[in-house]
Amino acid sequence: MLGVSDAATEAAQSQPELRVLFEIGGYEGHDMRACAAVLKPKLEAAGQFVVNITDDWEQFRKENILKYDLVVSGICARRSIFTKEWEEGLSGFVESGKGFIGLHGSTDSFRDSDVYWRIVGGRFTRHGHGEHTVRIADRSHVIVKGVADFQLIDETYCHEFHPDSKVTVLARRDCDDEPAAWVQHYGDGRVFCTSIGHDHQSWNAPGYQEIFTRACLWATRKI
Repeated sequence: MLGVSDAATEAAQSQPELRVLFEIGGYEGHDMRACAAVLKPKLEAAGQFVVNITDDWEQFRKENILKYDLVVSGICARRSIFTKEWEEGLSGFVESGKGFIGLHGSTDSFRDSDVYWRIVGGRFTRHGHGEHTVRIADRSHVIVKGVADFQLIDETYCHEFHPDSKVTVLARRDCDDEPAAWVQHYGDGRVFCTSIGHDHQSWNAPGYQEIFTRACLWATRKI
């Protein structure tokens, strides 16, 4: 498996810092604070990222979100309302050219918001659980180029994709051929989402960490 190159890391470190809003909270069955604690040092080691982990969803407001360069959402909040202020803040943020990363339960969040669904691309419908192989589907994309297929024990989220979304699937599961990771553009912004990430068995998988780190670099136009 190819890692983030030394050249890319050196180039990233020579640039101004990028501020990352890592949002967590919602369903307690997903310990996303622990997930964020695993992923934060991986991301910060890749370059100039400075990561703020928070469960303050008011950071989605326009006056708050604009101080960031990238939003990572580990929120799982099916029954929570995505307020108009949050909706306007996030959609404007991504449309302007900033990045959004959605992890696992992010696709089962804020189901009242069509705008949120359009940004994320896929909406959770059901899941199983078990061991499977994550197969790279589009080896030409910089996020997964050179990344080997890898095995996980994880929840197997399935999704309904927004009718206006135009996603490129980067990885699929061998057990059901369902998308496990995808990208799309929203306005001028870049979006990456993955169904992977129920617990530490996936967060600590080198393949998952590599794809997550590259996705953040891609979403901020560093690769």
